[in-house]
Amino acid sequence: MRGYALLSAALFFLTGIVYLVLGRWPVTHQDFWRIYDTCLHRSWLYSTALKYNGHSHFFPAQLWLADLRWLSGNQDFLFAAGLLFQLIATAVLVAVIWRDISIERTTRLVATMVVIVCAFWMGRASMTATGGFNCCYSLVLSCAALSFYFLSSVARGARGEASFLAVIIICNTVATFSFGTGLTTWPASLFVAYCLRLRARFLFVLALAAIVVALIFVALPAREAGSPLAAGIQWAAPGTYLTLLHYFCRLLGSPALHVCAAWIPGNTPPRDQLALLAMSSGVGGVIFASVVFVVKLTRRNLSAGLETIALGLITLNFTAFALITLARADHIRVLPEELDAPRYLYWSSLFWVGLLLFALAHAQKSTWLRWPALGAALAAPVLAFPSHYREGLHWHYARLISYQAGVSLINGIHDDKTIGILSPYPGLVYRLAKDMRARRLDMFAAGYQEWIGRPVSALFPAPPRSVRLRGNCIARVVQTQPLGVRITGSIAQRGGRPPDLMLIIDSRNIIRGIAFSSATRQWINELFYANTFGPKSIVGFVAHYDPSAQYAIRSVEKGTLSSESVPVPPASLTKSE
Repeated sequence: MRGYALLSAALFFLTGIVYLVLGRWPVTHQDFWRIYDTCLHRSWLYSTALKYNGHSHFFPAQLWLADLRWLSGNQDFLFAAGLLFQLIATAVLVAVIWRDISIERTTRLVATMVVIVCAFWMGRASMTATGGFNCCYSLVLSCAALSFYFLSSVARGARGEASFLAVIIICNTVATFSFGTGLTTWPASLFVAYCLRLRARFLFVLALAAIVVALIFVALPAREAGSPLAAGIQWAAPGTYLTLLHYFCRLLGSPALHVCAAWIPGNTPPRDQLALLAMSSGVGGVIFASVVFVVKLTRRNLSAGLETIALGLITLNFTAFALITLARADHIRVLPEELDAPRYLYWSSLFWVGLLLFALAHAQKSTWLRWPALGAALAAPVLAFPSHYREGLHWHYARLISYQAGVSLINGIHDDKTIGILSPYPGLVYRLAKDMRARRLDMFAAGYQEWIGRPVSALFPAPPRSVRLRGNCIARVVQTQPLGVRITGSIAQRGGRPPDLMLIIDSRNIIRGIAFSSATRQWINELFYANTFGPKSIVGFVAHYDPSAQYAIRSVEKGTLSSESVPVPPASLTKSE
């Protein structure tokens, strides 16, 4: 059992990090177009104090503002920072488990496995593969984990209760102004502190701090016009409460849907049956959590350690989804698929981790609970691995498509279909891309866009060098005014690897576009993706395509142009769909 737990933890930890690194967003994406629009055109104070979609990002905003100021908007920096917070949160939760010497070693090892499997499960990658969002989410979780850690220390009678209280208040404050879910660290900390039988003065100060921070949060300016927390809810209608309960249970049970869907072959699993499964598991989870709340609230016999973080995670996410249900009820009514939105899996999966950890904490005290709890925990990695692998594939593919969208912006292409993966608002992307191009930010940082329209001899005066460039490509129209084409193909040079950087030149040796490799290294493709992706793929664009001209691709390596070229066949003048 111990060997299995260690192997499962190591497997999810290592493959999770690899899949995240290979599936991270390479360019600005989604909500960050709107966030960066504010950051680039307003003051530091306004940009950091502003709430976006009801969320305060004050502390993580310092990271992306510093990135824009000193690192040219490098998304890899934000990804590394988010991954660091993710590792810190996991490490703190594991540290609390291993400090609990009242729990036997096997149980602690299985509990550690549960935390690590959840932390690096790729089902949460909609938030963990994006650097900016992971900075928000994992910073909240890190602060919450630290709060539970110090609450356990106070309960054990460690010296410096006032210092621990100050640290807990600081952690909860940072969480609150990192993402909206951070607000729920306050009720979670208060409930855990109450169940640990901490002194009334401790609880009073913590509650007072919560009120003050909540008032500051509410007073912050918002980018979008605010709406009431429960907008659109008809409280007088009897069915409203059943509807809200349905939404609440479905959101909490969503991980079951995503995990089981990966076991069904094909891309169209029976959603109705899976929705029933998610609903059933959500109802079961709510009943289990409610029993835990009632027992701990009445007995106040919470143990410092494993039980503390279990109850903390349950309370944090139970409260968070109660707020989400109220805030999103009207939105869910219009768009029911919102109940399965992957962005909620970051928190709903932690709710189930909390329930599993609570069951494990009581497993050695109850003979009838021991084997069901251990069995459920040990089954989790097996059940979750197909979805883990499938999401690893999905996010690597998403990285390649978003990289292609970034390349299109470098080349000045305005194709809504290509840009769709970066944002549902292409007009905002094109407008902000002009500003980012002028400032050399993100995909424009290297300045390749400034090569377009210049003669090759002006940039590469050295004699061309043979790299044995070989391959083939095709051109498809993606933009009609002015005429623009996307060039894709399979090109390799000496050693069989694709060149990282290529130029698309016309017959007069004028650079008309830039192309990049979108290939996956062969050993990575075989080991992690079962040879799903192309090992020699390239993508490039020409924004002002002349049907009468002849184009060719030449590679650039170490500042030297290749002597070989790959011809680009004429593009069909019908726009590709």
